[in-house]
Amino acid sequence: MTIPNAQFLVERFNLIRAAESRGKRRLPPETLEGLDPKEQEVVDYCTQSVAEALEAYQKESRVYAERMIPTEPTGLGGADLEKASAEFDATVERHREDLKSSHSETQGAIDELANFQREHGLKRDPKIPDNPWKSWAVLAVVLLIETFANGFFFGQQIGTGLIGGVSQAVLISAINVILIGGLAAFTARHVIHRDQVRRLVGGLALIVIAVGALIWNLAVAHYREALPSDYPAPPPEFPVAAVSDPVQECYRGPNESDSDAEAICLLTTRWFRLGGFRSWALMLIGLAACVFAAWEFLRMSDAYPGYGGLERKRREADEGRKALRFQVLSQLKDVFDRAEATQRNGLANPVNVFDRASQAFDDSRDAHRRLVDSISQLERSCRAAINRYRSVNRDARRPTPDPKSWRKEWTPTGWDLPAALLPRDLGTRADAVERGQREERELEARIRDLRANYKSACEEVKRITEVRDE
Repeated sequence: MTIPNAQFLVERFNLIRAAESRGKRRLPPETLEGLDPKEQEVVDYCTQSVAEALEAYQKESRVYAERMIPTEPTGLGGADLEKASAEFDATVERHREDLKSSHSETQGAIDELANFQREHGLKRDPKIPDNPWKSWAVLAVVLLIETFANGFFFGQQIGTGLIGGVSQAVLISAINVILIGGLAAFTARHVIHRDQVRRLVGGLALIVIAVGALIWNLAVAHYREALPSDYPAPPPEFPVAAVSDPVQECYRGPNESDSDAEAICLLTTRWFRLGGFRSWALMLIGLAACVFAAWEFLRMSDAYPGYGGLERKRREADEGRKALRFQVLSQLKDVFDRAEATQRNGLANPVNVFDRASQAFDDSRDAHRRLVDSISQLERSCRAAINRYRSVNRDARRPTPDPKSWRKEWTPTGWDLPAALLPRDLGTRADAVERGQREERELEARIRDLRANYKSACEEVKRITEVRDE
């Protein structure tokens, strides 16, 4: 705010000329008890300036007041703690039935496994792979290797080459790896069964499967020999029926479609009398594939029949139970973290607040001093301008006496100033320190209560999902 001086007021309102003019006309009259109209213009202008200064000061004071320290503690916590506790309970109740269901399923699987162990006298833990897909991958590799090996041997005998040989070898390899290997693994498990009957039946079945695998792969080897390029044609001067050589007796014709009947004939007449290294290699590869596939099928689960399946069921149920429990506990932890952050973020350090308020207090006191100085300077300027007006008017109106109101100096009315803030309005730093310590203790007490409610909810979740073998 710019404070006008006396000279500015004299020039603004043309007081010298007005005083001479009115003085020569004997104005104002002697009976005047208030202000002359010209004086009133000056006073009104100064009063308006005072009002503007007061309005600016009030705006500035409101800004400082917002930064002043609160006189009462913040009182955080009660409603937030009740809300968090209610959310703990609601989270547990929302998942209670699912937790009970997962617990019942897991406990049932554990009990079923324990009963199975007692009934079958099993004292060791079941052995199943963590990832059975590895065995399936190995079986796929074995299937491909045997397919291409058989296809190579077959492709040398037929006109379509390797592609035709592979197309014929796919079914043969699938029977060796999947059918024979799977059946052998299934029956092998029963050989170690506790029940004597099942053990006997399993052993006999395994022998039958082994014999069947041998016969099947011998038939495949003879089938290769029956393909056109390896099968010798009979002597042209003898009819087929008159040939005494078994190989010639099995001859059915020069076409590939005749190879099936020829292979069966060779199998029933020659058995292990294969025609060369390739036929023996084909048979041995097939038998090796059967054995290796059976071993991989056995590794997919525990060797004792039914034991691995029950263990897998128990693991799946237990994993589901633990996953659900972890999910619920994570939700409870999120509720606790949010509530704790709300508590801690909602508490302002009273000492820091006091320091900011102390600065605001000093700024407010400075603003009040500036206001008082400005109003005092304005009062002096206004008084000096009025006194100059009266002095010129007296000289012009002599010997007429002065008006009655001029017998004392002008003093402002209605220029009331607000009181300055007192130190007791701010408080002391020691009070702020003590209040901060008290509120910190209250905060830690609320956090302890919050943590106790959180732990209680977590214990309830663990109690619901606890199984007897943990």
